[in-house]
Amino acid sequence: MKNYRTNMNSKASGTSRGFTFVETLVAISILLMAIAAPLTLGSQGLAASRVARDQVIGTYLAQEAIEYARNIRDGNTLAAQDWLQGLEDCVGATCMLDVPAGVIEACTVGGRDECEPLAFSETTGFYGLPGGGSKWIETKFTRVLSITLSDSNPNEALLTATVVWKDGLADRSLSVEESILDWQ
Repeated sequence: MKNYRTNMNSKASGTSRGFTFVETLVAISILLMAIAAPLTLGSQGLAASRVARDQVIGTYLAQEAIEYARNIRDGNTLAAQDWLQGLEDCVGATCMLDVPAGVIEACTVGGRDECEPLAFSETTGFYGLPGGGSKWIETKFTRVLSITLSDSNPNEALLTATVVWKDGLADRSLSVEESILDWQ
């Protein structure tokens, strides 16, 4: 009998060790899932905040283009000039704006109608076309302005500012439109 008990004890302890190993694997798996879930949520939250940041920047850049064109119209009115003087490149076409430098030019790069991406100046904190004396960093944002004259009213024009950027593999864009009038 003594041998029989010894065999049973060795079987029981072997089973116990195997069961403990399985329990350990299950516990590790549960622990890994408990750690991975918050990390996944955090990663998705960071990605969503990046998309929101880019949308806010894009909205501000588009609105800046509209405000700049309105400012030119207002300045022309005060100077008793043609109300769209300085914006001719944008009428019926697309043009690039460098607001800090006061530059408006048609979107033609290498003979194609393509606008340059904006750059960010670390020195001034402004977005514009690269160049000048400050340190410029190219961004993923491209801004264009187009002006469509009204068929029914020669004193009305539709301003459309569009900002385009690449977010990973997705192309994103937003547009802001506003009608302006020659109120001379």
